[in-house]
Amino acid sequence: MDKAKIKASREFLKELRTYFSSLSARGAKYLFLNIGTIPNSFVITNGDYEMLTGYVPILLSIHLVEFKDSEFYKTFLEFFNFNSSKPYILRIAQVMKAFKDNGAHELDVVYDQMGNMKIIVNSRVLTGDDPSTESSDSDEDSTQEIVDLEENPFHDNSKFETITFKSVDICGQIVDNYHALAVLEDVVIDMYRKKEYLIEDKYPHYELPVPTDIETFNSNYYRMKLDHTAFRDENGNSVLSGEYRDTFTILMDGLDVPSIKEFIKKRDNKELNLLLWCNKGGSIQHMATYNDSTISVKSSRPFSEIFPISKQGKNTRSIDHV
Repeated sequence: MDKAKIKASREFLKELRTYFSSLSARGAKYLFLNIGTIPNSFVITNGDYEMLTGYVPILLSIHLVEFKDSEFYKTFLEFFNFNSSKPYILRIAQVMKAFKDNGAHELDVVYDQMGNMKIIVNSRVLTGDDPSTESSDSDEDSTQEIVDLEENPFHDNSKFETITFKSVDICGQIVDNYHALAVLEDVVIDMYRKKEYLIEDKYPHYELPVPTDIETFNSNYYRMKLDHTAFRDENGNSVLSGEYRDTFTILMDGLDVPSIKEFIKKRDNKELNLLLWCNKGGSIQHMATYNDSTISVKSSRPFSEIFPISKQGKNTRSIDHV
């Protein structure tokens, strides 16, 4: 490979790392493609099948990345020899592992008859962490006592584990869990058209700029004060009537917003806002919207909600504004 192509591959890898690592502050584990028929887009998330199908997974984080210029997206598809139109999932850690000590020109990407993607490095298939050992506890003091079922008839043996990847050498595969896919598609499409939906359904909402020099108040958490009076119905009346204690939203760097520390501060001509809306029942939700000259990103923990507390102690769930 000539020097120009090597340089181009290095630039490609550098840009890819910003999305796979910096954007989520290394919190994302999976990349989904072909979700919601949104063109030139990545869906980057920490959610595997088990989290996506769990009951109200409040730590589920989703970043919808849209490329304004399709060139990078096309380069990505070409490098991975990807031509499927089906929903697809890739393991980010395995891709990053392949790129750690190798250039893009040193890797081969192959697919088997089932559409499973594998990465070849030095004529060997790259493997990731063994799913069966990811949650194992090496502490000898934490061994669990084994109880004979005949002696303990009330022992719960009904736990069902939802496996995303069944083999350590699979880097990517067609999404084969239709429940997880349905949840993900619903969330992503809702994020994609969120502001449009809020206007159509007349939900009280407003946008709040997020300063890129915002300081953390603890670890990687940011805190922003919300304005209760900004949530108004179509007649201009406040939907959160009465007096409320100060309400703050907690933004987790890389989960609720693209990482301000590692991603946004390195970008040029950027704009970061928080879109907030008040649901029927009085709960508040938000989604971060990021824009620069090359991409737009919508970030959310879609199952996280805030309930303002009245100074009189009344439950805000009785509010009905829709």
